[in-house]
Parts: sequence; structure tokens; C-alpha cells
Amino acid sequence: LTAGDASWIAALTRGTDESPDLARRLVIEITETALIHDLDRVAAFVDVLRAKGCKVAIDDFGSGYTSFRFLKSLKVDILKIDGMFVDDLPHDAQGRVIVKTMIDMAKALGLATVAEWVSDEAARDVLRDAGATHLQGFLFGKPILAEELERQGLL
Repeated sequence: LTAGDASWIAALTRGTDESPDLARRLVIEITETALIHDLDRVAAFVDVLRAKGCKVAIDDFGSGYTSFRFLKSLKVDILKIDGMFVDDLPHDAQGRVIVKTMIDMAKALGLATVAEWVSDEAARDVLRDAGATHLQGFLFGKPILAEELERQGLL
């Protein structure tokens, strides 16, 4: 998805017009790669999404050197902490400090956090103790193809 793609925004508008409660249930993730190319265009895209009632997340926060600039420039709702910081977290003292700092900063900015790559109970416990808002990873479930969700009647 290219931030600001008119056809994508039109599809979102059709979907939210048909089902007004849809937007409040959507979280649109913006990757740092998209942010690097055209911050002004992404900022306008984020404004459109939020005006429709969607939540917006910066995905893989901390993986690049420009993440803090984006936090200051965009009105996002959620920081998704890059899984490389969560991987082996129970055994990585420096990693725990970095993750705790990200979570504390997000809280101070009024943002929720999602910690990616949570694969075991020990990492879950460290992240809960650090105050992560949400956890995501194989501990909670493996990725499922849309076709399988449809087959199970979940989509």
C-alpha cells in the first residue's frame, strides 16, 4: 500500500459508509519505509484515516534511525515495538532497558504499545511488567491465511 493511494482510500470510504462501526475497529499500520519516502504525504494520509475514526500505528518502531522524527510529526495512536527488541528479551538486560524506555515514552505521549514477536511466557511476563499495552506473537497464535479464516467462518 502506498500511503495516500486514492483507490485504497476510496475502498476504505465505501467500507466505512456501508458499515460505520468498521473504522473504529481498524488499526492501519504505517511502516517506517513508507514514512521515509514522503513524510508530508503520509501525515496527510494519517489525518484522513484518523478523521474516519481509524487508529494508526507506526510498525516496527525502533528499527530505523528516523523513528523519533516520525513520532513528533505524525498523530499516531500506537507504537508497534519491533520484534528484534523482544526476541530473547528475558535474557537480554540491555534489550529490557530499551523496551521499557520505548513503552514509557509511548505512555508519556499518550500512545498504546504493541510488542511484536512474543513467543514465550517469559517474554510475555517481562513485557507485562514493563507496561506494554498489547502483545502479539506466536505465543498467542500462528498466522492464518484468509482462506482458512473463511473456511472456518471467521471472516
